[in-house]
Amino acid sequence: MEKGSREAEMLKYMNLARQFPAYFISLIDKQLQTFLNDREMPICEDVIYETNEGKKVWVEARKYLEKQSTLPPFEPHDGLNMAARDHAVDLAHNNIFGHSGSDRSTFSERILKYCKKGPGAMA
Repeated sequence: MEKGSREAEMLKYMNLARQFPAYFISLIDKQLQTFLNDREMPICEDVIYETNEGKKVWVEARKYLEKQSTLPPFEPHDGLNMAARDHAVDLAHNNIFGHSGSDRSTFSERILKYCKKGPGAMA
């Protein structure tokens, strides 16, 4: 994984949430205050973001983080990143959603394409 890549940035924020859940509660609280109604919030001066799920998802995330203890950081893994990237491109290209690929591939099949078999779990 290249430093500065999207994957590296995503991992950075996931690890911040794992290690400092209280910090993200404060960010959620700030965003909750900006909602114009149940579904819309401004993200800059002339742009209103309309959520599909609504404000309740922010509230659910906040409640989850309140209960979350500090966790160790994830380690980057190039094989998992490549499997996830392939799947994201497939979903976008074929305008589909979910965990199955357009070829009906499963997450474990995509992971095994890039990772050696061995003991342990996939996450």
